[in-house]
Amino acid sequence: MKVREAMKARIMTTIISLLLVFSYSEVRGVDWIYIGTINNDSIYYDRESISHPDINIVKFWEKIDRSDMHKFVSLNEINCERKTHRILSATQYNETGMAIGRGKLKGPVSADTGWEDIIPGSVRDRYYSIFCK
Repeated sequence: MKVREAMKARIMTTIISLLLVFSYSEVRGVDWIYIGTINNDSIYYDRESISHPDINIVKFWEKIDRSDMHKFVSLNEINCERKTHRILSATQYNETGMAIGRGKLKGPVSADTGWEDIIPGSVRDRYYSIFCK
């Protein structure tokens, strides 16, 4: 019986250690740049994630630290030519960092799927002015 408990303790220690290593490596290399606060929620984008899958498209990761200690991280695209945006995927984390919700753009992602106009004065408009100079 004691051998079984010792084995369980070792397994749990290994799992916790791996989780700590993976969560640390996920944060390393991310360069979150503060873009503003809306309704007490702080909004950031990851400078290192910025890419251009198409000549007019900018793809980047966004993080929203909510005042209730939850966090949202989403993969976004902005079409600089059309002044539109879309969210490709999003994950919500609770106050301990555990993922509690995920979502992706429904259906196959094509050049015309899920785009919405950028509202003047919005956070997306700030991204547009930064990325689409």
